[in-house]
Amino acid sequence: MGLTRHIKNSKNEFAQQTRTLRMVQSRVQSVDRALGLLWAVYRSPGSSLSELASTAELLPSTALRLLATLQRHDLIERDPQSRGYRIGPAAQVLAGGRDPDHQRISDALEPRLRILAERAREQATIGVIDGRSHVHIAYVDGAVTAGHAVILRPPETSRNSNLNATAIGKVLLAFAPPAQAETLIRQLSFDRTARRTITDPDELRRHLTVVRRNGYATSVNENSDDVRGIAAPLRDTTGEVVAALSINGPAGRFPRDRIRELVPLLCHAAEECSRLLGYRT
Repeated sequence: MGLTRHIKNSKNEFAQQTRTLRMVQSRVQSVDRALGLLWAVYRSPGSSLSELASTAELLPSTALRLLATLQRHDLIERDPQSRGYRIGPAAQVLAGGRDPDHQRISDALEPRLRILAERAREQATIGVIDGRSHVHIAYVDGAVTAGHAVILRPPETSRNSNLNATAIGKVLLAFAPPAQAETLIRQLSFDRTARRTITDPDELRRHLTVVRRNGYATSVNENSDDVRGIAAPLRDTTGEVVAALSINGPAGRFPRDRIRELVPLLCHAAEECSRLLGYRT
């Protein structure tokens, strides 16, 4: 009786080990396939789902699931117009491939960015145009030191293609060379992501005229109903706008009177940052 029980337990243990081994092998296989897709995107940027699935010899449904995981971690991104895939900002950060000009701006302005964040008691960032999107190249969260309970997630690797909806995006569009701005506007998807998202190109063009006149942009229930922001342009020695300075915060801490209170602080900081970049009026 004892021998029978021992044999039965041994069989159960073996079966459990076999199942565990298969699970581990399946997970390793998924990692291997995902890395293969990442390399395929790197070698052929702009490839479609079907092209990547064919290259990796995977079913489209399997490839889509793995690509979605890579996209969730910002290792790849999908162009909203062509629907093709390309390497994402997180992969570029891991590879150490940061643009030297962006690094120069970040290094020069980080101390001033920290002062702005502490005075605003909110998140302060610097954003630049990268392809059809804007990316953050520097970030300080003054809400942490202010003891606020609600803290925005770090945006270091975040890429936002809603140039029509974010304060940074609207500043970069408004002060870009007209031909470049028009090209970018034609490429925007104008997806509605919040209650007041600008979804019409002509309305956006009119709005950008106001941004240029005011010297700053706001985003209130445009990119997100939960986060609001303001941004102002940063100029270099040539006088061209090379980046945008922003203050962002949760909607609950950013009513319109708070925005009006922070605009002078933001614009003054942007002027100081521009001087640090060599701009002279």
